[in-house]
Amino acid sequence: KQGGAETEAQFNFEMLKQSLTDELKTENKELANARSKLAANKETLSSTNGDLAETNKDASADSASLRQLQTDCMQTASDHEVSVKDRSDELKALAEARRVIQEATGGATSKAYGLVQVGVTTRVSSPGIDSVVSSVRQLGRNSDDVAVALLASKISSVAVSGDDVFAKVKGLIRDMIQKISE
Repeated sequence: KQGGAETEAQFNFEMLKQSLTDELKTENKELANARSKLAANKETLSSTNGDLAETNKDASADSASLRQLQTDCMQTASDHEVSVKDRSDELKALAEARRVIQEATGGATSKAYGLVQVGVTTRVSSPGIDSVVSSVRQLGRNSDDVAVALLASKISSVAVSGDDVFAKVKGLIRDMIQKISE
């Protein structure tokens, strides 16, 4: 019977050994799966932490932009209030000035006035000057030169003043020639 008990003990041992070996293989597979999942989770955590840091950085920049925008908006509103107040004060001052002017003039704006001569201009007519003005005007028209036409107007104006006409005309022509030659 001892041989049977030994065989049975050996059989039980072999069964226990096989059972423990199978269980060890299963546990090792589960451990490998758990380690693989842990590595994947660590990678996901690292990526997520990077995304979180970037999001926090963006949120901080957005908050700073918002504060600056609020400050600019408040300054613009304040400037607008000052502008509106200044405009209101100017309108009040203009209304007061208008009232004072109306009181001071006694309604003079509603009265009718005639034309009054305030000055006299006499033109000294000289055939020589008229001839020069006419020639210079004609030269200006033929050459389409505005400067020459302007010279004719200046000569005509000098003739009206009654001073030494030819001296001034010579000076104007000399200035014009000098301007053209430059």
